Amino acid sequence: MELARLLIERRAYREARQWLEPLQETMDHSAEFWDDLGTCWLHTGEPERGEAAIRKALELNPRVKYGQPHLRLASLYAEADKNRAIEALQTYQEVHSSSCESYYRLGRLYEQLGRKEEAGEARNQAVAIYRSLPRYKKREERKWMLKSMLRR
Repeated sequence: MELARLLIERRAYREARQWLEPLQETMDHSAEFWDDLGTCWLHTGEPERGEAAIRKALELNPRVKYGQPHLRLASLYAEADKNRAIEALQTYQEVHSSSCESYYRLGRLYEQLGRKEEAGEARNQAVAIYRSLPRYKKREERKWMLKSMLRR
């Protein structure tokens, strides 16, 4: 399981998938396992299976990995169903309220839907959140804050 996570971090999804798939029955109760397997399936050309696995992870624990599965679902939906992507991002924000990334992505979706005012509010919120973060967290969120500022 740990090896598979390291492979996922390195974006070696096919190899991680080979380690995770045989564990499905024994790890059936683990939300983190289903999120990892779903991520592998998403990145290896099986988006339906990936979405189902991530949804199962969220059923087991809606706060798994600080809500990161919601971001993955939003990315999956962003092209085909923007409203569904917005719902996934808003759910993520309920779980992880200090994420500049979610507000940046939300702003981009609003912009694509022609909702300029809401897009601007989302970008402003990303910058406001960044300013309130502790120093150690700012490093992780800086990229998204800068992108938000450049789009204003």
